[in-house]
Amino acid sequence: MTSRSFLLSARSAPALTLVLAGALGCGGNVSVSNGGNGGDGGGNGGGNTTTTGTGGNTLTTGTGGNTTTTITTNTTQGCEALDHISCLGAYPSCVPVYDDKCCPTCDPMGGCADCIDIQFHHCAPYADQCAGAPSKCGQTPGWACDGGQATCPADPGGSPSPCGTTAGCLPAYCALNLESCPAEPVCHPATKGTCMTQCDSVPPPCPGGTYAESDGFCYTQYCVPENVCVIGL
Repeated sequence: MTSRSFLLSARSAPALTLVLAGALGCGGNVSVSNGGNGGDGGGNGGGNTTTTGTGGNTLTTGTGGNTTTTITTNTTQGCEALDHISCLGAYPSCVPVYDDKCCPTCDPMGGCADCIDIQFHHCAPYADQCAGAPSKCGQTPGWACDGGQATCPADPGGSPSPCGTTAGCLPAYCALNLESCPAEPVCHPATKGTCMTQCDSVPPPCPGGTYAESDGFCYTQYCVPENVCVIGL
């Protein structure tokens, strides 16, 4: 199974909508218990909603009966099982490792191309990347060891991949409902909240192959590559 951030909509239970984004790598366990048809909730949508989580970001809304949602990350797989966004959310236990696809050290290709294309490669324990000898595979920037975020360039060019000149930067495209917005992307830092919202808002329409970006609370009106936030892509 590919480890990615994901979006899951529990449509089978009309009393519950559950959104998980940028929180669990492959192997995370989700247990949802629906409290019924509203009888325990005191009539018209007066039910209780309880959400508990470990290692994951959740947004849960419920109407009617008592609803309990439990989110647990399967920690036995360690940092290596986490995708980019989940890895950032697992700090200080885990940190991201980036490698230059034009001159890789994690997957050497016998030489270097005349370019720079820095991409997320894998997630690793903090102690391995930030407290010991320099890694022989990729690099973890200082901002990641400090629990911060990348300072991204204004220009997305200079790399085969937009914003690929700086580790931890994602191309962000304007939502389709924004007027007078350039077609070229801008560079935004990847954060643990990139794929997670806590607001009760409709996501903006995004260009094909992209996903509505969040600042950790609500939508930014920009869209990032879909495979950053959706599992299996």
